[in-house]
Amino acid sequence: MQSIVKTNVPIASGLKNQGPIRDAIPTDWKSIFIPRISFDMTRQELIDIVEKNLYMGSVSRIDFAPANNGSGRMAFIHMVEFTASPHIDAIRKEMETVGFWELPDELQFHSIRLRFVINKNPVPKTSFTMETLADALARQGYAIENTIQQVEMLNEGIMTMDADIQTISETIQEHRVAMEDEHDEFQQILDSMQMRIKKLEERNSYEENRANAAISQLTKALELLAMSNKKLEENESRFQSLEYDMVTLYDRVHNEAVKVDCMDMYFNDKFNAVNSDLHFIEGELIDA
Repeated sequence: MQSIVKTNVPIASGLKNQGPIRDAIPTDWKSIFIPRISFDMTRQELIDIVEKNLYMGSVSRIDFAPANNGSGRMAFIHMVEFTASPHIDAIRKEMETVGFWELPDELQFHSIRLRFVINKNPVPKTSFTMETLADALARQGYAIENTIQQVEMLNEGIMTMDADIQTISETIQEHRVAMEDEHDEFQQILDSMQMRIKKLEERNSYEENRANAAISQLTKALELLAMSNKKLEENESRFQSLEYDMVTLYDRVHNEAVKVDCMDMYFNDKFNAVNSDLHFIEGELIDA
């Protein structure tokens, strides 16, 4: 590789290159960030610029990384130590105050101008080699492939579950339609029973009115009988011939009353039976 070290190049505008100064002192920060750097520049070229052109100190390592926007690449220069020099102190001071320091035009031999910025969050050195990194990447790729296969299996399971859910949903819909039909049928039966109950209630009311009318007639007959008895007591001799007729009338009235009572008991039994059937049907509907 051809060296790009340039001699007699000023380090920075207004600063005189005094040559390499090997005495170095520790500093608070020892890492430099270059936001944009050419893909053509190699590690060794960048090391030569830092150590042999700028005399900034000893380089520990250089890391390259893709730019954050996905276009181009960045560089990180990790120093062992900085050179104790007024010129380097001036460069560091400009980086601390201005925020960056640009490489002089005389050292800019690639298409992208190099700008030095303080790396405030340096990444520590790792023990990975190319072989271990390749092995780690291979194992990671294998794990990712297994994960993809598991995801595909899960997707197939989800598709199967979706089909099962669809089938269950269709079955539930069929049962729902059947239950709605049954509900409509039970509703019709209930409506029919309610109509029958209403008719029985009306009939019972009619029969009750008839019974009340018969009782009223019986009461009047009894009142007439009482009046007749009173008249008979007052004038027994005059109504002896009517005694037999009154007794006969009393028997007829009594028989009518018995018939009315029997009829009332009959319709009460019918009404209670209908109510019992209605309660049973309502219980069946609720259980359904």
